[in-house]
Amino acid sequence: MFSSRNLWRAAFLASALSLGSFSVAPAAFAQTAPRGNFSYSAAKLSYRANGIRLDGTSANPARVKAPQLEASAQAIAFDLAGNSISQVRALTNVDLKVTLTPKSGGKSTRVEVRTASATLTTATRTLVLNGNLSGFYQEEGGPRNTLRGENATLRYVGENLVAEIEGGASGVQFSVPASGFGSSGATGTVVITAKNARLDEGTGVLRLVGNARAVSSGGAQNFDVAASEFVITRAANGQLSRLQTVGRTSVKLDLPPEPTQNSSSIGRPTRVEVMANKANVDLATSTAVFEGAVKGFYRLQPASGAAQNYNFSGETATIRYDEKAAQTGNGLSVEVAGGVEVE
Repeated sequence: MFSSRNLWRAAFLASALSLGSFSVAPAAFAQTAPRGNFSYSAAKLSYRANGIRLDGTSANPARVKAPQLEASAQAIAFDLAGNSISQVRALTNVDLKVTLTPKSGGKSTRVEVRTASATLTTATRTLVLNGNLSGFYQEEGGPRNTLRGENATLRYVGENLVAEIEGGASGVQFSVPASGFGSSGATGTVVITAKNARLDEGTGVLRLVGNARAVSSGGAQNFDVAASEFVITRAANGQLSRLQTVGRTSVKLDLPPEPTQNSSSIGRPTRVEVMANKANVDLATSTAVFEGAVKGFYRLQPASGAAQNYNFSGETATIRYDEKAAQTGNGLSVEVAGGVEVE
């Protein structure tokens, strides 16, 4: 994944200077390597049978810098196997910047994160992060994904990066752009939170488990979706395209303002709220399908007078919003089936 030639030079240099003790005084290594694209500094360098270790302090951490790896921590260890690096470990107050690439080539992924510890295993292209994550990862040409939580494992399945994140007490969080439901305009930013998450960059599917919630803000239209689990599909540009829920689901949706030429006598729809056992929201077609013990309402605002809520319940409900139809009439369509009640 990155060249180890200069690390071998560092190991040989440590051996030569230590004369058997395999450690050297701080002054000897508090400097940049003399040649090549690899540099390092540390208060102490130790040479082990299968690698080297750089030790620093909280005030002056150990540092390494190479074209695809930059790290600082109180300790950084390299395990060597043959003529290559098999593993890199950084411990305590880690600041890591690394570029990961699948074995067979393909899109690289940039990771920049602060954490308590990090372990990079080069043979499997696996990066394990533990403790108070703060940072991001970004596949080449793709959106930036937030790394926040307690633990994370980034690994490749074939050429596809898979990220598994454990949120811990603070949970996980992602911020993504999204196309509006029933509107060609954007909804602004969608903040998605849960206890744990798994993102497959190959399929664009993000699975969130435990108190999942998606809230949009900053656009003409806003929504709030909550359930025990989400399965989210993103488009190639990173926009949210489909959201499926597992478990009892709450959906609150502000519909986009309709044009002034709308002459509908019953009023324009402004808000929809639904509870159901599961939901499938397709932003591309502006269609939401709810199943199981469905209960909710939609709100109409007449040209004059107070807004009125229209309650509905049933086993299934399909809600569509047609932006073109809203130009001259009511763009909202609500179809309820199975023990239907409408008030």
